[in-house]
Amino acid sequence: MRRPIVSLTLVVLALPGCGGPSGRRLTADEYVKEQQDAARAASPATSGTAAFDALQAGDGTSGTATSEAAPATTSAREELEFALSDLLARKERLALEHAVASDEAALAIASSERALRHASEDLEHFQSVEVQRILLEDSLELAEVRDQKAALAAELAELERLYGGPGIQAPGAQAMLDRARRDLERAEERLTLREARSTDLRDRELPRRIEDLAAAVAAATTAHESATRLAQAGTLQRTSERVQLERDETRLRERLSALPRARSGGSGGSP
Repeated sequence: MRRPIVSLTLVVLALPGCGGPSGRRLTADEYVKEQQDAARAASPATSGTAAFDALQAGDGTSGTATSEAAPATTSAREELEFALSDLLARKERLALEHAVASDEAALAIASSERALRHASEDLEHFQSVEVQRILLEDSLELAEVRDQKAALAAELAELERLYGGPGIQAPGAQAMLDRARRDLERAEERLTLREARSTDLRDRELPRRIEDLAAAVAAATTAHESATRLAQAGTLQRTSERVQLERDETRLRERLSALPRARSGGSGGSP
């Protein structure tokens, strides 16, 4: 529109004045303004074009925002679906680990229970059977040593009666008496040692053996209780982990369901 106006301006500038609608002469500036107003009135599409351009600009901005929001929603859904898939894999792996841990805990409890039962049986058997058997064997051995000593003492007394009197000069009598006396002395020494051993057995060895077995029972009891508590603690921990994963899964599913679904036909935009 600028080119015709320039031409008119040149024409107007070339003419000193033109007649207006009222018959009066117009100046050059007034004539140019009048021609511009007439051109605007004759071309109403100009304002419409500007408005359309503005609308197009606005529509383009809205379309861009919509097209940008759709990929953002899709990306968020993909991230949530990936997180949910990873969580389900962790949940499955945790279930396997929990099964293994439960089996190991059950084996530990069974082993500790068996050890406790054996320790208790050993203590009871030793006190009720072994102690009596050991004391009986010790008593028999002690009696045997005493009998040996008594037999040697009687033999020596008989030899002294036969060959120890004055005036008896039997060949080898003195040698037999000396040997019998030595045998009796050794028997007395053996008896002394055997009596000391018997006393030590009753007063020290047997009580310590009972004490050791009782300590083994106490240790087995503690081990069994510890294994039971560890199994219970493991069960509580595994339950807590499972509940936490289930809560996380619920939250992820809720967030997924809250996202808008992707349009099947796609959004209208640039081809």
